[in-house]
Amino acid sequence: MHRLFWKLFLSFWVALLLFAMSVLLATAFYLDWARENRSSTQLASGAGNLVAAAQGVVDRSGLEGPKHWEQERDAEQLIPLFVLDRNGQELLQRQVSPQVLSHLQRH
Repeated sequence: MHRLFWKLFLSFWVALLLFAMSVLLATAFYLDWARENRSSTQLASGAGNLVAAAQGVVDRSGLEGPKHWEQERDAEQLIPLFVLDRNGQELLQRQVSPQVLSHLQRH
């Protein structure tokens, strides 16, 4: 009776560990696959959509509209959006790192 308990106990934990490792491995493979299949054209079209949306806000609301649009977008999204003018000033007066500004000036 004692041996049966240990066999069942160890079998349960081994099965649980194998299942957890297979889920982690499958997740890692999926994330690698998704990262490889996301092309730069998709990223560029996403940026183009943001520019078009900002232009639509300017057309509808004037120059104050993008400030409210950017504040709403930043509240909803995990990654902040920085809108810079030609002088490198951010629309909401947030600090932009010098590395980013020098990178943008080169491109």
